[in-house]
Amino acid sequence: MKYGSKIIVWHECYVIGGSDWSIIDMITNWPDKKCSFDFFVNKKHEGLKLLQKSLNKNCKFNYYDSVIEKINNLKKLFLFKHLLNISFLRKIFVIYYLISTFFFIHKKLKKKKFDYILINNGGYPGSLTSYLVIISSFFLKKKVAMIIRNFPDHNYKKNLTMLIVRFVIKLFNCNIISVSKSLKKSLEIDAGINREKIKVIYNGISIQNKQRFLNEKKVKVKNNSVGIFGRIEPRKGHHLLIMAWKLVEKKLPNLNLYIVGNGDSKYVKSLKKIINKENINKKKITWLNYTNNIYTLLKQIDLVIVPSIKFESFGRVAVEAMALKKPIITSNFGGLKEVNINKITGFTVNIKDKKMFSNKIIELMTNKNKRTLFGIRGEKNFKKNFTSSIMAKKYYWFVKKNLQNK
Repeated sequence: MKYGSKIIVWHECYVIGGSDWSIIDMITNWPDKKCSFDFFVNKKHEGLKLLQKSLNKNCKFNYYDSVIEKINNLKKLFLFKHLLNISFLRKIFVIYYLISTFFFIHKKLKKKKFDYILINNGGYPGSLTSYLVIISSFFLKKKVAMIIRNFPDHNYKKNLTMLIVRFVIKLFNCNIISVSKSLKKSLEIDAGINREKIKVIYNGISIQNKQRFLNEKKVKVKNNSVGIFGRIEPRKGHHLLIMAWKLVEKKLPNLNLYIVGNGDSKYVKSLKKIINKENINKKKITWLNYTNNIYTLLKQIDLVIVPSIKFESFGRVAVEAMALKKPIITSNFGGLKEVNINKITGFTVNIKDKKMFSNKIIELMTNKNKRTLFGIRGEKNFKKNFTSSIMAKKYYWFVKKNLQNK
């Protein structure tokens, strides 16, 4: 890989979150400072301003309408709103937009003098435009890799759509980067991707990048506090924590729980119903909206809980907590068991085991020395395996090796 190479990052996303922060941390810590980045991002992405503010000195931004955005724009027109309810007509529109978007992408990429393409995706199979980029890069004789950050939704081996996706990945020679070993195994077993095509690179965390964003609310966290951070949705296991909290407050009634994040409004309502039904002390539970700088809150929290029950391929919040010497209790699902070393950096708990969660919360909140010890070990684990600098170097050498193997 020559100095001064140009890399295109293709990003189609709709919800702000870890996928944005991971690509920000990678680019801002890229070892070759002469390398330039062209960043393609869909116009309706919720995290657009975050990306622009964080990467305006590192990237040249390019904006596009995704296939999904084009269909949604069409739905706003009265006539098409009804036409799109007809299945075969909807398929015709999707095919039309896929073809037209491919030529748009191919024309854009053809004008760029670039060396490599990194596609930044969320869960597998990811965005539709990703596969159009893979095909375009093949015809342009450029190498491409797709970063997968979360598990396939179902077992896709016999699913027609996934057969097509797997065919595109194999035929057009796209490499896959997985953010954990458990995700790699799932991509191999559930998605049928050749394990030789999958490289594992753990996400890295940059404390400095997030500390640039000030917590405008200046929230002061109460003493004796436990926190859960991240998008509020069923897969994150907030309901499990609340049921465990009922058991916790019986023994430790003075503890405070902070629930930080935005998300599914119906799920939030269901959580509040559980709190009311189980007569849990609402005065000891504080709800806070998402903030770009959760570190101002994390620094004040005594214990961080990550009770995810599915689709948790890495565990970014757990690593952020370790970076700040905070002890953690996580479920033993997915990438969390690779990040959190049981009885060393915190506790891992059997998935959905609310009693064990409550017991471990009580154990740590009544033992400050153990919390401190887990925090110190967690920071060591973070510095050894999960810094943004380590991650960026691994991506750099991965790209370099790919370019040398032409």
